[in-house]
Amino acid sequence: MDVLKRELQRKRQLLDADFGGRKILRRAEIEARELQRALRAKAAAATKPKAGAEAQRREGDGEDRED
Repeated sequence: MDVLKRELQRKRQLLDADFGGRKILRRAEIEARELQRALRAKAAAATKPKAGAEAQRREGDGEDRED
């Protein structure tokens, strides 16, 4: 039961931070926030693989060289 209470409290805090404690919200506002989060997550995911791919290439170069 404590886990459920903590999860509800966490969600309330997130909503409070997003909407300033307002109780009534327009669907368009909620959808705009969800879209912003999705775009940020997509942008963050797009930048991370580049660094990972370079590291894999470096590791792969060392493995291919067997003398």
